[in-house]
Amino acid sequence: FLSLGKIDLKNVDFRLKDKYNYQTISLHVNLLEIDAKPWKFADSPWEVNSVLIHQPAFTMVHHPSPYRPKDLDPDYLNIPFNLNVGKLQLDDAQLRIYDEPLVSKKDAKILSFADLDVKNVNLDVQDAKIRTRYVQGLVRHFTAKEKSGLEIKELKADFFLNSYKTEAKNLVFKTNYSNLNGYLRFNYKHMREYLRFAAWVNFSAKMKNSNLSLKDLAYFTPALTSWNHLDIKFN
Repeated sequence: FLSLGKIDLKNVDFRLKDKYNYQTISLHVNLLEIDAKPWKFADSPWEVNSVLIHQPAFTMVHHPSPYRPKDLDPDYLNIPFNLNVGKLQLDDAQLRIYDEPLVSKKDAKILSFADLDVKNVNLDVQDAKIRTRYVQGLVRHFTAKEKSGLEIKELKADFFLNSYKTEAKNLVFKTNYSNLNGYLRFNYKHMREYLRFAAWVNFSAKMKNSNLSLKDLAYFTPALTSWNHLDIKFN
């Protein structure tokens, strides 16, 4: 048996300089609280009552590489453990992704996937299942704000992710000016395509009682910035 019980960690820092993939990954967590049950090595999965991560800051920097990027080399989800989490909570998290070879000076009000800076991330997930080939859970609450100004006011969904698709069932998604309700699915061939989300991922959706605002669409393309003063919504 391995019995952890309750774990409280403060001011945790992690840094990985990945010279093979030419990227640097950094993580800082102010407070990590885990409440777990005793675990027998023969048992699967490991049961965890709750995980609280307070003010984590995650940064990924892609550096220029001397060879052709391996974006299209197949890479599939392969999590090395099985885990059930009763409640997972992120409190005031930050996410920074910076792609040095792709980033260029752009309008600060345009969202760029090569220069992503997300703050005020709050997440509440219940009944999460993490398996070797998939992740799923009930997202009860999610909020975030990107430096461009795009803000997720509320997100709720039955979430599922594997190497080929990401699904959000019973979706409730509210941004600055839009409101989506229904079903959303992202399709891709493998996880490297997922990591190059804007370039390779396709989506399908079925919505009801929803609207999509031109003001929100303008965060994704400079072609619409001159029109974002108009309050136009597509139902």
